[in-house]
Amino acid sequence: LLNQMISQHQSGLLAMKKADSVESLSLYWVREVKVHQVRRSTATDYESRLRREIFPWLGKRPIQDLSGYEIERWMHNLANLGKSPATINGARRVLFQLCKYATRLDLMPFNPVAKTDPMKVDPNKTSVKKPWTQQEVTSVLSKVAGSDLDLFVHLALFTGMRRGEILGL
Repeated sequence: LLNQMISQHQSGLLAMKKADSVESLSLYWVREVKVHQVRRSTATDYESRLRREIFPWLGKRPIQDLSGYEIERWMHNLANLGKSPATINGARRVLFQLCKYATRLDLMPFNPVAKTDPMKVDPNKTSVKKPWTQQEVTSVLSKVAGSDLDLFVHLALFTGMRRGEILGL
């Protein structure tokens, strides 16, 4: 038993500090650490993802108690609620960064998110919408004629430009 404990101590498993919850550590991490490393909008996005997708399931758990199995279950719960793989993987990336930070602080011996795989995108599911019919195009053009949206709608319909491209133009 002594040899086992010495081995665990040398590998960092017995060097745990007090058990911060996922929620408390992540709020500190986003507001005090990440805000100086990334753009403010990125830090805001991290906090939003934490509050929406992570805190309801993992927020009260001690950060050092997270396991790969628990993270897998959390990801599948999000999928069962209808969250897209992009949303789940975005939240997983934020959790990965948080656990990486906790590992650097010696709050956990390893990053449990690294033991999980990202959600796969269903190849049969597409976000591409069917093109408008001639009737729909005519209807929209007649409704926006003479309004502030007239130019934007014409650009979108006749060039295929996206919103951001039209606004940039």
